[in-house]
Amino acid sequence: LRVTEPNFDTEDRSFTEFVLAHLKDKIKDMRIKAWLTLGKSDEEVMKVLGIKQGLTRAQLKAHPKFRIFQRFQVKKWLKEGASTSKVWDDLGLKNLRGRISEADGYETYVHLVWALGDKVTKF
Repeated sequence: LRVTEPNFDTEDRSFTEFVLAHLKDKIKDMRIKAWLTLGKSDEEVMKVLGIKQGLTRAQLKAHPKFRIFQRFQVKKWLKEGASTSKVWDDLGLKNLRGRISEADGYETYVHLVWALGDKVTKF
């Protein structure tokens, strides 16, 4: 009969990695909440994140901190109570032809719609 010893090293590391990832997410959320509370503009947040002004949405998406900026934008729109049509226009999706789902701002719009859905299901 073989007995396999548990590898506590691996289990501890996995748990530690999980906790660290969760903490990083919480810290990002706290930063975003602080920016919203302080009324920071998109430009100010981009500067803090090291994202250059004047980039296209495609160039923004390539930046390593784009996801943080995207989360900030979505939470800002939720806080403002911005309509989906206003956000659609802000993301430059209004006059597009063809496959909208391939447009640069579409992914951010989808994040907003999901966040609105989450907000509704909480009530």
